Amino acid sequence: MSSGADQGKSISSEEVAAKVCAIVAAKTANQVTLESTIDSLGLDSLAMAEVIYEIETAFGIRADDRLLDLRSLGEVIAYIDQRLKQRDTAS
Repeated sequence: MSSGADQGKSISSEEVAAKVCAIVAAKTANQVTLESTIDSLGLDSLAMAEVIYEIETAFGIRADDRLLDLRSLGEVIAYIDQRLKQRDTAS
């Protein structure tokens, strides 16, 4: 996992999906798919805090409260894509 190394380059949705799935898979014994919901993965609040921190670090973004309202990994990936586009546009 990179530590914000991708901040200076564009990252594809597929790369985002792969990284998010890997981050989440490290926190759960359940199978991780794009359709997986946070509830179905059995992630408690501590695991979610760790996931959010790792997402922020991996993608060089700062998550806001909207991330906590997302229910599926597909929604999380779409959120990250949007944040990355906002960051890239602001640069």
